Amino acid sequence: MTYGDPTTVEPVTVAPTAVDSTTSLVRFDVSFPTGQPPTSAADPAWDHFQRLMDGKAIFSAEERRLLPRAPVLTGLDPEVERVLVERFTRVLDAVETLAARYPQDGEVQRFFDLPPLIHDCALADTRIGRHVDHCRFDFGGDRLDDVRIFEVGGDCPVSNLHGVYNTCWRQVDAVRWFTDQYPPARCETPGWMVSELLDLARREGRDPDDIRRVAVLCGDELRSFSEIRLIEGQIRHHGRTPVHIVPSRLGGDVPPIGLLAHITRPMVAEPDRYAPLFERIASGRLLVLNGVRGRMIGGNKLVSAALSDPRFDRLFTSDQLAAIRAVVPWSRKLGDGTTAREAVDRRGDLVVKAPFDALGRSVFIGRAHDSSEWRRIVDTGMRHGWLVQEFVRSQYVPTPSGVLRRSLGAIFCGGRLVGYNGRVTPSLLDDFPAGGGVHAVFGGYGGDAPAP
Repeated sequence: MTYGDPTTVEPVTVAPTAVDSTTSLVRFDVSFPTGQPPTSAADPAWDHFQRLMDGKAIFSAEERRLLPRAPVLTGLDPEVERVLVERFTRVLDAVETLAARYPQDGEVQRFFDLPPLIHDCALADTRIGRHVDHCRFDFGGDRLDDVRIFEVGGDCPVSNLHGVYNTCWRQVDAVRWFTDQYPPARCETPGWMVSELLDLARREGRDPDDIRRVAVLCGDELRSFSEIRLIEGQIRHHGRTPVHIVPSRLGGDVPPIGLLAHITRPMVAEPDRYAPLFERIASGRLLVLNGVRGRMIGGNKLVSAALSDPRFDRLFTSDQLAAIRAVVPWSRKLGDGTTAREAVDRRGDLVVKAPFDALGRSVFIGRAHDSSEWRRIVDTGMRHGWLVQEFVRSQYVPTPSGVLRRSLGAIFCGGRLVGYNGRVTPSLLDDFPAGGGVHAVFGGYGGDAPAP
């Protein structure tokens, strides 16, 4: 396996992945001393990257605590990645099929069991083209034959930070041997997400030149976070004015397009509070990525069960089914596709998730609970129709701080790959106790931006 000329990267620790080079998804894993124990001094390349990120002046101290930067840099193998992206794209098309068929298919409607108000708005959704505009596949596994998507995330369209990570690393001379091997991803292009939104407006029959204001729909508590600041910057990059609106407090003066950077779970829990928002989106008066139907299907964890359950094979093409079987783990809806006995008996192999969980709050890994706890979790899932899914093995990444577990995310917008993210942690969940965090991932098949 080739890692570049080691004489040019002496300060950097290059950790080869313990897999066969012909099937490994990861081509490069580079890790950096951080100046914290067990090392005594930070690597110059890591220091340079940190200064570049801090120079963006978009990160609060609280956000740096919640989303720490992991001292890891990863590059994917282009040939393996190409096959994987083809599979992911077909799975995304299958997710889109579920959203498109929702109004006509009573079995799909019963399976997702949306609250009545949201169901009515999903039926009334006036979208002309795609419903699932923005989607993230979180996946584990380190070889082509064991990569599995453990979560489909078509909910909150916030994917700008990962492009910032990549562009900052491209300015670090010590790792140019690495970054120069990869073309820019779409998410590295200035203003890319607002470009997607304006393109969507054009496809929906609106003249983007007539749109001068863009809504930023988020709670007050998120306005200081980097993703919101980056969205504001993208809107200004396109010569438009960002207008902040709290989704549960919609007034009369709402721009015609916007970015809905809001967790779905509270909207489903209290749909009446968000009724004006749902109705405005469904009617087409407010155009957002994913709309009502795309978000409530593509951002619903039960979508993995609908992809995996043979009852819905009738909806998908043979190519989509082949991709689903290759990368979607065994997944079912508790009480509607599998029994409590099966879920209890397979505790060590399974994970249970609430359909609109966020930030891992209602994700339960069977092997982390004893038998009695697991039985209570399964009983709760049976009552509420939660997802049960086969546990997906992570990658393992050696770093100066020890071996960490890693999951990756592939981000799609407008039906095409726009970039990746990576998360490392010492825990079973994607949370970030000491030693974990997010990091940059470079690929060669998703970028359609011009070379810098």
